[in-house]
Amino acid sequence: MRWKEILVVGSVVLLAGTACASQEPDPVNGTRPADGEQPISAPSTTVPPLPMPSAEEPMPAPQPPNAPGEPVQVPDGAEQDDLLPGKQIDGSALPEAYPQDVATSADGRKLLIVAQEGGCGQVSAELAEQSARQVVVNLVETEPAEKVACTMDIRFETVSVVLDEPLGERTVVLTYENRKG
Repeated sequence: MRWKEILVVGSVVLLAGTACASQEPDPVNGTRPADGEQPISAPSTTVPPLPMPSAEEPMPAPQPPNAPGEPVQVPDGAEQDDLLPGKQIDGSALPEAYPQDVATSADGRKLLIVAQEGGCGQVSAELAEQSARQVVVNLVETEPAEKVACTMDIRFETVSVVLDEPLGERTVVLTYENRKG
């Protein structure tokens, strides 16, 4: 988010400089300086140039809703008590900073998962495997096949899968795939 701060500060400095250089009437009393008279202006300050992000610099990674020190996000349709403990979730195959919040329905047969999508992407969940030890869920972000203009936003959506049997003590393994639609 540093580039946003730089942009805001740069805009403020530019606007302040423009206002000071203006020969418009004084907004307080409506007068202009007389010919030959110097206008009263703010003291001159030198502002060092602000570094602008370059195309080579990567944008900062988005922070998931459960960044360190923040509470986990409860998936839509779930309660805080329905959240799985972190030890029951394996998100090691997910991209960096991807949320790892999973809850179960009251009967334990439906998994509610917070997933990330952005721009024109649409996220969905596919049940890849169910065994006595684990349940594997593939989180899929599908993007349009053709190039289209998209926003650069990140959204956190709740997706779900239905299990044959209640989850119980099984581990939920989350994987990720990006597809062109």
